[in-house]
Amino acid sequence: MERNRTRYVGVYTRESASRKYDGKPDICFEVTFKDRFNKKIWHKVGWRSEGYTAAMAVEIRAELLRKDRHGEILPKRNGESACPTLAEAWKLYRERHLTGAKGRSAQAADSLYSTHLQCFERKRLCEISSGELETLKRRLLAAGRSPQTVRNVLSLMRALYRRMVDWGLYNGVSPLASVKMAGGVPERPKGADCKSAVI
Repeated sequence: MERNRTRYVGVYTRESASRKYDGKPDICFEVTFKDRFNKKIWHKVGWRSEGYTAAMAVEIRAELLRKDRHGEILPKRNGESACPTLAEAWKLYRERHLTGAKGRSAQAADSLYSTHLQCFERKRLCEISSGELETLKRRLLAAGRSPQTVRNVLSLMRALYRRMVDWGLYNGVSPLASVKMAGGVPERPKGADCKSAVI
């Protein structure tokens, strides 16, 4: 079905070839806008037979724009700058950066996150310290994880922070800045339970 412009910015209609309403072809309302990554988004609002109108589509488009630009993943606390939790940041990173990734990169990232980084998910990005990541690194090496695996874990964390900065969702300093990507095995291994790395 061909989309037709309305007098409202970003609001379109499509006339159904099979649905009827009030003796006429039913009309479907759709809205479009460019998100904060300059990607064009189309969103189906609903059918005239369902009670939707062009005016309602305008309101829905405005709400979608508000959520896209300002989101709900960045609650502010006590007047502090907005700072997402790792879980919130990972969800956005997964959706925006890894969806549709070629090969097994998305699957590998999911595995690294769920196995080694999920223990930090309730902490905000501004609360994760370089010391905690150093502890995690040492414990992974002590448990026999290869230096390459450790580098992959830290690289994923570094990429996540970088994307949050690029997308304007985090303006702090990355704790990875002072963490070496690989190191020696501690003299007295104490296991690799990632929860024990969280201070």
